[in-house]
Amino acid sequence: MNIKREDQYTARFSGLFSDYATDVDKDGIDDYMTIEAIISVKEAGNYSADGVLYSVQNGEKILINNAAFLNFGAHEIKFNLFDLKSPGPYRIERLSLYDENGKEVDTYSKKYTTKPYDINILKRPSAKLTGSYSDYASDLNGDGLYDYLTVDVGVMVYDPGNYSVMGYLYDGNGKNVVWSLGSGMLPIGSNILHMDFDGKTIERHKFNGTYHLKELKLIRGDSAVENYSVEDFVEDATVTNPYDYGEFVDPAWPEKIFSGYGKGEILLTIQVNSILPVFRGRFSMDIVGANMPPITSNWTVTGTKNGYSYDLPGIHMPSKPNNFTVVASKVKDLNVGVKKDPVEGGSNLTRIWISTKAKAGENGTAIIENDMISPGRYQFKIFGEAIDDANQVVLEMKVVKKLLINGRFNMA
Repeated sequence: MNIKREDQYTARFSGLFSDYATDVDKDGIDDYMTIEAIISVKEAGNYSADGVLYSVQNGEKILINNAAFLNFGAHEIKFNLFDLKSPGPYRIERLSLYDENGKEVDTYSKKYTTKPYDINILKRPSAKLTGSYSDYASDLNGDGLYDYLTVDVGVMVYDPGNYSVMGYLYDGNGKNVVWSLGSGMLPIGSNILHMDFDGKTIERHKFNGTYHLKELKLIRGDSAVENYSVEDFVEDATVTNPYDYGEFVDPAWPEKIFSGYGKGEILLTIQVNSILPVFRGRFSMDIVGANMPPITSNWTVTGTKNGYSYDLPGIHMPSKPNNFTVVASKVKDLNVGVKKDPVEGGSNLTRIWISTKAKAGENGTAIIENDMISPGRYQFKIFGEAIDDANQVVLEMKVVKKLLINGRFNMA
């Protein structure tokens, strides 16, 4: 019989919880309630938690979820709650922790119970979806083919800040087609966030007709830096106008072969430079089906708190350097959204994503770097707002890896 030792875990709930109310605008009236859970992490990575709260007073059930990149050590995950229908107390009926592959790594079931709260002071979220949507296709380079199907989403903001909308397009047969997110620093009042869905993926899906925007989340914060919170959620948001997949672009993606024989060190730098057209004051680019590391050869991987190392025939890639850098010029800001494709044996219901925002300096250049992207297959969405009067944005993407060569090697 194999018995798992107590210290053999990647991350787990420590059992420490707390709850409190927050007065955002310092007007003496609390705006929302927060539950904090402390996570003990042994392997750094992207984790998500979701569960169910139960109102002791009226039986109301509330879904809670959040996600963040967690380094080694003890870290908190916050669940912010708005528009409560009872003063509580609220009890955690179930809370599960997942790794970035959707695998459940821990479950908390000891039923932590909050304090009671005054429901009259917990009514208003920071922002909400207005239910206003419009859609259109965009041909950016004038070649007669659409590069994006865009859905504009209406958002009412009560507290200004960094907001994102994330959702999925489904075809008329109920099959998932493509994912997208839109992001921006939004002021108080009525706003619009743009979701640009990748035309390459739509063309490859081969479906003609209307598309359904589903699982739409309005999120405040940055999942890579801030503790973000889900402000609003709509399961079935809107149905688009009909589109013909043949009207969308499907450019070729070339593959390069890197081979040889020897013994020693090589610093491998893979760099892609692109010039993106500006449309309606913004730019956008999707990289679909990207391997990290960016090779299609078979390899084995070893993960530690310092990163990931890889082994191929004749090659060892140490955990460092493992840098992924995106640089955008002639911009006001740069956003990088990352979604990892589900892996075999994982949960397709927990879709891990990372969103990072960087403001440009006075020279109009913004930079985002990451050295802890785990191995797998990804969709990268790169977008932002261009500087005034710009009609093009210069984008540079770079991956740097050290290779230790020992014999004959061959990589795709």
